[in-house]
Amino acid sequence: AADQNHSYAQFTLGVFYFEGIYVKQDINKSIRYYSLAADHNNRKAQLNLGAIYAEGRFVTRDINKAIHYYSLAADQNDPQAQFNLGVIYYEGKDVEVNIDQAIHYLSLAANQNRRDAQFNLGMIYYEGKYVTCDINKAIDYFTFSADQNLPQAQFYLGLIYFEEKYVLRNINKAIHYFTLAASQNHPQAQFNLGFIYSESRYVTWDILKAIHYYSLAANQNHPQALFKLGMIYYEGKKVERNINKAINYITLAA
Repeated sequence: AADQNHSYAQFTLGVFYFEGIYVKQDINKSIRYYSLAADHNNRKAQLNLGAIYAEGRFVTRDINKAIHYYSLAADQNDPQAQFNLGVIYYEGKDVEVNIDQAIHYLSLAANQNRRDAQFNLGMIYYEGKYVTCDINKAIDYFTFSADQNLPQAQFYLGLIYFEEKYVLRNINKAIHYFTLAASQNHPQAQFNLGFIYSESRYVTWDILKAIHYYSLAANQNHPQALFKLGMIYYEGKKVERNINKAINYITLAA
């Protein structure tokens, strides 16, 4: 079928030779079959060729070829290709930063519910490095992404509602989003919850919850959480003083 210009057959052979499935891995043959399929507008083949040239693991890295093939796939509404192009133009590692192109491609991917694209758009408007900071747009995109359970988006929403830098502090929303991120092992969200419960400024002081969240972050080698736990056991204000635990945690933080 591949010899009869059947694009899916060509794509499938490209996968076989790339992955080494049923045949010995052969990147050159894989590229040959992917290229045949790509020439017949197979967007998966175009995406895979873009990745091969972008990653440079098997061939010499060629960002121009990567952009070429990603663009072909993106023009066929492939969300992964759109996201990859958005990141290329946003990060500016291999080409000059082009924030208009970045927003264009990330928006296309975000409109197809790519949560990582939604998050990156949120960061663009949150940081305000390349465009005017727009906290409302940032919140919108972070919320779209957080609703799809991306912990980084949940963390930044928690931060926005906690810091009182852009909007009025809403401690309940902050705790809600930090908790969502913390449940997915986001160490800074875990630390922030520990801090909130260890300070009576925000909620009723709850040293057990503080220790719980600090411990979750400490288990991921978060240095501030390790130090905070050490100080809790050193000061012994709400728990029994334990100098051995204090020294252990502070040593780990050091």
